[in-house]
Amino acid sequence: EIGRDGFVMAVQSSVQMDFINNITMTQVEQIYEGVIDFWDQGGLGGPHIAIVPRARITGSGSQPDFLSSFSVDSTLENNTIAATGLPRLVESSDMAQAAAANAYQIAYTSLANLDVPGMKVLTLNGIAPTVATVQGGTYPAPRELHLAVSKIGVVNRIDSSKHVIGDDLVNYLLTNTGQNIVAAQGFVKVPVPLQQVIPDWDVNMNGATSLSDLGAVTAKWGQSSGCNGWIRADVNNSSNVSLGDIGGVTGKWGNPGFIPPN
Repeated sequence: EIGRDGFVMAVQSSVQMDFINNITMTQVEQIYEGVIDFWDQGGLGGPHIAIVPRARITGSGSQPDFLSSFSVDSTLENNTIAATGLPRLVESSDMAQAAAANAYQIAYTSLANLDVPGMKVLTLNGIAPTVATVQGGTYPAPRELHLAVSKIGVVNRIDSSKHVIGDDLVNYLLTNTGQNIVAAQGFVKVPVPLQQVIPDWDVNMNGATSLSDLGAVTAKWGQSSGCNGWIRADVNNSSNVSLGDIGGVTGKWGNPGFIPPN
């Protein structure tokens, strides 16, 4: 987990949509299940005009996450969205733009899109979607943001620059600098761990810092590259495998190593 977010329910900021400023979890569920079809139903307080719910593509992480968060039946949601005659949208930013550009549409987007011009953010169960409410646990539709890397054997991973780069990105985003970047995008920070999630010093990723890691370094002795840390044996990210990497391991001697996530 590298950050947190919240599902933001949004409509157009216009005279036509002045009637609504809040929506409930149940109302959202019923809209996307086709139970509430018009803005004058279900306590929404609007005119007898059809609601046009927008949704993300089924291949996105957000669409099934939305269904789960709001307890929306997937078959009913599919029928509801198909009945609009409009395509599913690819990005969270597309959802925000759809809400901003069209009266009587409703869409779910992200904390990162709170300031899209022309879009009105609705409170959910009376609670505004903000960094503070998500971080404090009061917002009813929070999300977790995860990075995923390929799960391959350790032997292949030690020599794979692509996988080392992916691992380094995980570590970087879970530093103070990385979390400041997460926050700058409008998302919510998570606590920075006490050590790297995928520690450089546990070269063979066996969960400990020991002689086997020194052996993994010496097996690559003298190799170099124009890319710092291109293999795990380049422990100190100096672009060559040498004494500094031995020090990178011994300096963490006895420390915990890689702990696979649950």
